[in-house]
Amino acid sequence: MSNLIPTSGFGAGSARAAGSGLVSSVTGSGGRTRGLARAVQRELEWTAGRGDVVRAVDSARAELTNQAMGNVGNLVMTGQALVQVAPESAPYLEALLGAYATGAAQAIARFQ
Repeated sequence: MSNLIPTSGFGAGSARAAGSGLVSSVTGSGGRTRGLARAVQRELEWTAGRGDVVRAVDSARAELTNQAMGNVGNLVMTGQALVQVAPESAPYLEALLGAYATGAAQAIARFQ
């Protein structure tokens, strides 16, 4: 028989089934179990996936913020034009603009 094929025990890079699930799951690389390696791989994949989700949420929140800022700017310009025509409307327009800006900021803060 060749010396390259171990007949008993553990050789480098081989695993020996011996009734116990733990023994049969031992790999030749560093003595780690296959189950542990799979668990580590799952954790790495989960972490990478979570990072993707966090980046997507952050990008969406930035886009919402950008849109809300544009909306507030447009509303301010419209309000200024309306105040020129109807000065008595200024306090109402300010209240409406404040309510919109506050609501938009709260909605963006809640966005997940």
